[in-house]
Amino acid sequence: MMDLSAPEIIIIFVQVVLTAFWFWMLLAFLRDPRFAGKTNNTRILWLICFVLFGAVTAAAYFFMYYTRDTDV
Repeated sequence: MMDLSAPEIIIIFVQVVLTAFWFWMLLAFLRDPRFAGKTNNTRILWLICFVLFGAVTAAAYFFMYYTRDTDV
């Protein structure tokens, strides 16, 4: 069995949390009704950013759209 040190366990934990956050925000983006009326270019650009920049794009989406009211 592998022996993992404390820093390695912390790094693995952070990676799992960031991956879960990325997946959660990707699903939220795909279900977001505000992007239904937007052009396909906007959705494609966001999807490309989600794939290329991962957690950074997820954080940007979280603060720009997810935390705002959907009624506005």
